This record gives sequence, structure tokens and C-alpha cells, in this order.
Amino acid sequence: AYVLTRAALIDCERGRTKQAMERATEALAYARLLERATETLLASAVLAYGHLGRGDAASAAQFAAEVTRLTPGAAVWAGEIAAGLLPGQPLKAAGG
Repeated sequence: AYVLTRAALIDCERGRTKQAMERATEALAYARLLERATETLLASAVLAYGHLGRGDAASAAQFAAEVTRLTPGAAVWAGEIAAGLLPGQPLKAAGG
């Protein structure tokens, strides 16, 4: 999950949204299986970002809601990354 989410984030930075979403989908399954909040948050953020880019607001909103739900229990830096991918989303950092 860790490697896949990092690769997906790099794909986002380089404009490879389709590949980012493929990696994030796989990462999300592993992160949920392993109960890793930070990796689940990052994969969900990439998927929300990708769906926004495709114009699929409903799917983007579902993944953004998951990001918001997970942000308080995940690493602060992951919430910051998610906020960068999803500007305008009301994300709350851990401890705040």
C-alpha cells in the first residue's frame, strides 16, 4: 500500500491521472485490508482528485468524504498532501 500510494502521488504530479487512479485503487484495497489509515487517506485523496479531473463529482465527493473521515486519525503530513490535492475541501488535521 505504501509504495503504491507514493507512486500514485508521483503520477498525479506528472499528470498521469489514469495510472494514478489504477495504483490508488490497488493501494486502497491493501490499505483497508491492513487497516492503515494514512495509506487509505492518501489512496482516497488520489481517487477523489482523479474523479474530479474526469468531471465525476459524485465519485469524487465519496472519496473526499473518506479523506475527511480519516484525516483526524492519520499522519498530519498525509492530511496536508490530501489538502493539496483537494483544495477547498474542509479537511481537519490530526489533533486540530
